[in-house]
Amino acid sequence: MSGSLTVAKKQNAVRLDAGTPDPSDWEQWVQHLQNRIKPIGLREAVKSGGRKALRWGLSDGHGVNDALPLLSNLENVARKRKSKRKSLDTAIATELEGWLQGLPAREVSRTLCLECIAWSYALVDLARELPAAPWCELLDQLVEVANDARRSSPSDDPLVQQWLVGELPLILVCLFPELDQCQELHDSASELLSAALIDLLDGEGLIHSRAIESFRPLLASWTRCQSLACANDRLCLTEAAQEQYDWMVLQMLRLSRGDGSQIFCDADEIGDWRKLSQAALKLSGDPHDQMVASRLFSGWPGSAKRSSRKSLPDASVCSEWAGIAVMRGGWGRGKTDLGVIFGEDSVFAGLSRGTQQIFTGPWKADVCVDGKRLAVQGRWSELCWFSDEDVVYLELEAPLGNGIVLQRQVLVARKEEFLLLGHVVLGKKPVEIDLEVSWPLHESMHLQPADETREVTISDRRKPRFLALPLSLPEWRAAPADGELTVTTSGLLLKQRGVASRLEVPLFIDLDPRQRTKPYTWRQLTVAEDLQVQPRDVATGYRVQIGRRQWMFYRSLAAKRIRTVLGQNLGCEYICGRFHTNGSVETLIEIE
Repeated sequence: MSGSLTVAKKQNAVRLDAGTPDPSDWEQWVQHLQNRIKPIGLREAVKSGGRKALRWGLSDGHGVNDALPLLSNLENVARKRKSKRKSLDTAIATELEGWLQGLPAREVSRTLCLECIAWSYALVDLARELPAAPWCELLDQLVEVANDARRSSPSDDPLVQQWLVGELPLILVCLFPELDQCQELHDSASELLSAALIDLLDGEGLIHSRAIESFRPLLASWTRCQSLACANDRLCLTEAAQEQYDWMVLQMLRLSRGDGSQIFCDADEIGDWRKLSQAALKLSGDPHDQMVASRLFSGWPGSAKRSSRKSLPDASVCSEWAGIAVMRGGWGRGKTDLGVIFGEDSVFAGLSRGTQQIFTGPWKADVCVDGKRLAVQGRWSELCWFSDEDVVYLELEAPLGNGIVLQRQVLVARKEEFLLLGHVVLGKKPVEIDLEVSWPLHESMHLQPADETREVTISDRRKPRFLALPLSLPEWRAAPADGELTVTTSGLLLKQRGVASRLEVPLFIDLDPRQRTKPYTWRQLTVAEDLQVQPRDVATGYRVQIGRRQWMFYRSLAAKRIRTVLGQNLGCEYICGRFHTNGSVETLIEIE
């Protein structure tokens, strides 16, 4: 099955074990299906919400809206009342007839795959609605689709692959143990389900960035398969794949905002994310994951106060293999979360505080050297990752050619509630460097530049919330500058230029709305070495003050030396510190 489905029409070709009623005696066959204690169907396997479990994890962005009418009709079959039986019988039979007639000519798509597994889950209920011929033809066609998918490679889309070569055959295996043609699918279904988990996850449950858009539908599919298989005493996953699934449940929590939406995604969800989360957490059985969910999600059963912060797993994670970093202020519902995708030659970022999305989309950095635009050659790689109770820190690097590299620096201060986004162009000789960095603003926010100073206020529809400070530019617009922080139709744009061998452009974002009425300021600091003031392509220093809170930032761009900033002797590459009222500096992070 490469471009389209190849199916053969066969009626009444069901093969049965001895002693099982034959479909030619349709009434006995239907009675047999209705009276079985086992197998257990999906609704009973996942309990609450099982009738709509096929919608779990889906959103408008997954391109399956055309399948939703069929899902609704099959859900009605599962819950129908006797008074509506005749009209429903006729409608579903007519719909099935049209679906079967068009099946051979249809291209492989997410919609078609979702419809196939929907028909499969409904087969037992449909036996009481349909005559023998269309029911048997539907079963045969679904078995043929599963076999065809197993023999070929129907799509590069991991969601299509999972539904066709994993979930579809497993449904048939679990629901029809009497039928040889279904049981022959078991080994391949289990093998392919396990292989997909291991191939798409990084070893600790974090999905590869190429499949992040399908993360929740994939989790939903694996959760349905696990639930159905466990309820029917079937093997679903290998031991290694099961371990990956358990890790994946924790990563689901790390990738969730407090309102249940997924980091990196902005589309409205079709399915109930709570039902998916509850089913996945039940399968993993980890009490720490349950504690995390009670802290993260509003109205979640259980008490968040019963667990201490130290007993919970780190809220942040980074995987260079997956090309994903999730940087969170903590597990609380009002905390900051920043997601970064860096697996290819571009970077995507999403910034939120609580349920409020701030920036989301491509995080662009355009570099021109001597008037020539340079593009990333290859992909971004992780230089440094660090996470403790004070900060989460990520540093990335990508080559631009001719010995020039571009670095990105991301610092989330957990307790201080600020974000530092640094950008550094590193070359070997003085050149004319122009750097433009942009962040797309979420549609719910708007930007307001100050009149006399260079900061930008980020507001929601009600009032100012956050503050962006361009640290490498003078605070007052009256002072000359080789750059500007500007507002565009799409978001925030920071420009900086200079003739140097290295150029740093940091942006400080205060994420604590309680500080908006307090005074603030920032300054570029003098960096000295052997009593000589150093140029800004050697090392930089900055001071930021908001209300009574003050911080210092230092970055060595050239080779590390002992240098002095605000009376502090520093021999490191980078340091971020917090000033106390007595003038001392407490180090939040230091990179040697």
